[in-house]
Amino acid sequence: MKCPYCGTNNIAGSDFCESCDEDLSKLDGLARNQEPDYGIMYHPLSHLNPKDAVRVKENSSVYEAVNKMNEIKAGCVLVENRKGDITGIITERDILTRTNCNGADLEKIKVSEIMTRDVETLNDHSNLAFGFHLMSVKRVRHVPVLSQKKKPAVLSARERRSEVIRSANADFQ
Repeated sequence: MKCPYCGTNNIAGSDFCESCDEDLSKLDGLARNQEPDYGIMYHPLSHLNPKDAVRVKENSSVYEAVNKMNEIKAGCVLVENRKGDITGIITERDILTRTNCNGADLEKIKVSEIMTRDVETLNDHSNLAFGFHLMSVKRVRHVPVLSQKKKPAVLSARERRSEVIRSANADFQ
């Protein structure tokens, strides 16, 4: 962070200038075009145009869920009840850790038996930074994105963060 008083470069977030001891804590941050991650703070998740999520019913077999995941080359599918409400998510990790892969008959195991329930979700108006933060804190790679106007989608850790930031920042330069 460059001190506006003396021009010295300081470590970002410094409260005082290392050279002239001026108070930097009251400054309104860097100019938009100088702050590298500014765009992710203000763009909504809808900016990513996340793909529609593939869904399976709670009473579907794990075998069916795995086939759908393979078809779309995705690491998860959302789980819905009879009414179409999202009740959980089933991921590659769920399948690997909650089934006995050596002898399990995946056609006999129901998705509802191994899915992750009470999933944290985001809405499509949440900002990108919040989405990345949630994934980091909860240590998950997939977060459902819900919208009242669109079909459910999934924010995936596979999103190329650098491309997202570059795209988001392009609007502010």
